[in-house]
Amino acid sequence: MQGFNIKKFEPGEIIFKEGVTGNNAYVIKSGSVEISKNINGKKVTIAVLKQGEVFGEMAILEDEQERTATVTDL
Repeated sequence: MQGFNIKKFEPGEIIFKEGVTGNNAYVIKSGSVEISKNINGKKVTIAVLKQGEVFGEMAILEDEQERTATVTDL
């Protein structure tokens, strides 16, 4: 994948947290991730994304955009 940085995450590893400023997006090469939000102090799973899907794209569309959810490797 020329032009891309490839990074491997371990199961359970947090890729980024809700509320943190981001500046990159991710494409899932293999495996899956959980998208979750903290709602009233509880973790709520919003989605599970799999190979070929993209997440974090809002960070590259708008400057200094805060992450709206937490993403964890599954």
